[in-house]
Amino acid sequence: MNREKLKTLKTLKAHCAFLWSFVIRVRVGFRCELHQKDHLKCGNEIQAAHIVMKSIAPRTRYDLRNGRSICSVHHKYYTHRPEFWAQMCMRLWPEDWKHVTSDEWMGVKNSDNLDEIFQFLWEEALQYDTERKRMQNGFDSITSWYTENYDDINKKAGPSHE
Repeated sequence: MNREKLKTLKTLKAHCAFLWSFVIRVRVGFRCELHQKDHLKCGNEIQAAHIVMKSIAPRTRYDLRNGRSICSVHHKYYTHRPEFWAQMCMRLWPEDWKHVTSDEWMGVKNSDNLDEIFQFLWEEALQYDTERKRMQNGFDSITSWYTENYDDINKKAGPSHE
């Protein structure tokens, strides 16, 4: 893979990650979904966390069912205690847990069209217009980059992006 194509894909992945994180957090009002559900006191910073780690189920990296909005305290605690995180997810979000841990996702490399993923996440993000306007600089940057590179992405990347 040449450097230019690699740089384009890397940027597209970063934009997909930004949009995924935004949608995960905004759909619950930028609050911690674990607030008062365990012994931890929530922190101020709200982050998007994967239910199943990207390294275990790479195809679920941008799947909205594989994300939860949690504070930095919970994120740090459960990142270092994956067995407790799995138990918490199974208890609180059993349908999403079942979805992201099914055989169809586990250990499979991402072969999905990253351009389609970006389009889907972009459309999801646009549903939250008020919050999107609050973060307008990030969205303007993505819009500008994507507009300039759209044709190049489709020509160079082809159907597979991993």
